[in-house]
Amino acid sequence: MLKLNRSSFYKWVHTREKRRLKTCSDALIGTKIKTTFDDEHGLYGAKRIAASLNSDTDFGPIEASWV
Repeated sequence: MLKLNRSSFYKWVHTREKRRLKTCSDALIGTKIKTTFDDEHGLYGAKRIAASLNSDTDFGPIEASWV
């Protein structure tokens, strides 16, 4: 038997949908980052990519450290 707290198990069960949505969102943002980088021929750094995505995205603020 696993030595796992009951509360940890139930937290994991109840946040399954949230984790799935976060994974999908991260994949979509990653695609947008790659597209922006490729469109600018590799000249945009993290700060410019973050500013570009923040100006026209529905994901909320994206920090340069995330890019």
